[in-house]
Amino acid sequence: MIRHSVLSDSLFRVRLSNGQTATLSLPGVLAGLERDPETDIDAVESFLGVRPHQRPVWHAFLVQLAAIALNHANLAAPAVGATAEDWAGWLSALTPDWPDGEPWCLVARADAPAFLQPPVPDSDLSTFKGVIEAPDALDMLITARNHDVKSAAITRPYPDDWVYALVSLQTQEGYVGAGKYGVARMNSGFSNRTFVGLAPPGGPGARFRRDVRALLRQREETRRTVPFMTGAVALTWLIPWSGMDSLRPDQLDPFFIEVCRRVRLVEDAGRIVVRETGTKAARIAAKDLKGCTGDPWAPIDLREAEPKAVSIQQGGFHYRLMSQLMFEPASFRPAPLQRVLEDDAEEGLTIVAAGIARGQGKTEGYHERHIPLSREVRSGLLRRKTDHLAALAENRVRRIGDVRLILRNALFVLTQEGKGGTELVRDHKGSAAQAEPWLGQFEHRMDRRFFDDLWDEVEAEAAGQEKADAVHDTWLDAVVATARTVLNQAAEALPNTSMRRL
Repeated sequence: MIRHSVLSDSLFRVRLSNGQTATLSLPGVLAGLERDPETDIDAVESFLGVRPHQRPVWHAFLVQLAAIALNHANLAAPAVGATAEDWAGWLSALTPDWPDGEPWCLVARADAPAFLQPPVPDSDLSTFKGVIEAPDALDMLITARNHDVKSAAITRPYPDDWVYALVSLQTQEGYVGAGKYGVARMNSGFSNRTFVGLAPPGGPGARFRRDVRALLRQREETRRTVPFMTGAVALTWLIPWSGMDSLRPDQLDPFFIEVCRRVRLVEDAGRIVVRETGTKAARIAAKDLKGCTGDPWAPIDLREAEPKAVSIQQGGFHYRLMSQLMFEPASFRPAPLQRVLEDDAEEGLTIVAAGIARGQGKTEGYHERHIPLSREVRSGLLRRKTDHLAALAENRVRRIGDVRLILRNALFVLTQEGKGGTELVRDHKGSAAQAEPWLGQFEHRMDRRFFDDLWDEVEAEAAGQEKADAVHDTWLDAVVATARTVLNQAAEALPNTSMRRL
């Protein structure tokens, strides 16, 4: 019988710091992430089976699980040199009612919890009529047109393909129709779970170590800021689910790992397939919370009467949004693991933002952005003195907006016949459609270097305001030059009216 225990079987394909590949158990993965690649040849460097959109949620799962296990063991951090056996013991201690380890197996009997799969009351799978045969068909991406990402393409899956698909589905999926509810950690069914955090130099292991320790230190603060998370349920897949009932927020541990769908992996002719069914209620009754559940990677939008978790749109993490998330705490409360800490590296620290933009019945792209922080910016964020940084960023946003408006008018002039060649129709739909790709190109060029150029001005201030003003003026000249270049390219490519030609 197939079981595939993440606790005891070597299921995860990884690349080690010595360049070799290996397969490890989940405890082996956690032990490998704890090792420093500078000194240990068997430190985990990367995961071979993780797809790009699964990376942030897999990191979050590992950090939350490690923090849950260590907190349960009354440890502020793993013991120095903790082994896979140590981690196996800490994880096993979370499921004492299941000595045979069913909660850690991909396949288990229906009335027992399986990995990220709640027990089915009375073992009745008769209502689980949906059948899924590939991990990427289970995953949460909607690929109706089958263009960018092919659907059901993994025809010979490895066990870890199923693990990553389960983690992605159960911890970041949204609402996709009747009976298919999303996770509590987003502000509505059609929004998304957004991940914003800090990455120190050193790869995924360094970030894992930093986030686990930070999360444990912030536990009591989380209890104060999210006072309704007072329960003991940390692994929600241990609780039986009929599909009719919901867990209350006050039943949950602050670090809880949720599941949002009733699915069961079963063995069929020597292979794994998934059986699924809908539910009458969401797994967690948190609709009124609007995603404010203490998610360590979730910034909170404070601009309206009711706070809500940030959700990205099709444009992703553009420079305007990132400026607000980084420098405007009165409008956007930073994610707990986004905040710079005293013991964070002084050099090489990077803001990492990721998420899948979702719409009604569609996926609007996976977005990921990395913004390296200069020493001066790190210092300002650490001391939470961001007013000046916010003012500099907002000034640049306004200047780009001014130049964009001038460029838009020029593009409209280029494409309109006008009355006597002089009158400009500023709301002309045809001109707007023709101008939009060129305005998008201008925005893309501005976005690409926005923060690098902003840091140059911040650093120049150390040499005096005159130097900083000179850096700003040079940047503004470059913005205007970019707009002029885009206009010239548009003039070559767009159909022009005869009276606009020289």
